[in-house]
Amino acid sequence: MTPAFAAVSPAGWVVLGVITVCLGTVGLAIVVTVPRQAYRRGHGFWSWLFYQLVGLNPIYPLLLLAVLPNRARMRLREQFAAELDAKLLAARPPAAATVAFPGGSVGDAVTADGPPTSSPTR
Repeated sequence: MTPAFAAVSPAGWVVLGVITVCLGTVGLAIVVTVPRQAYRRGHGFWSWLFYQLVGLNPIYPLLLLAVLPNRARMRLREQFAAELDAKLLAARPPAAATVAFPGGSVGDAVTADGPPTSSPTR
C-alpha cells in the first residue's frame, strides 16, 4: 500500500507550494497590521507583534489599540507646549516697561460722589 501523497505529481507539489506561500503572505500581512498601527501611534512594534501572535485574533488588539492613548501625539503636544513656553518667555516685556500705579490698581480707587451705579430696586 502506497501513501496518498506519493501519487501527487511534481507539478502538483509546485501548485501546493505556491498556494502555501500565498496564504502565508496574506496571513503575515494580517498579523503585522496591528503592530504597524501601534508603531504609528508611538508604541513598540516588536512588543505588539508578540501580543498579536499570542492573541492570534486581530480584533482584540485593534480594540485595545483604539482605547490606548496615542503616544506619538502626546509627545508632539509636550514638544509644542515647550516651544510655546519658550516663545512666551521670549515675548515677555522687560520688567522696567511695566507701569506701576501708586496706591494699587486703578480699579481700587474710590469713585467720586455721583449718581448711584446700581438700581435701588435690586
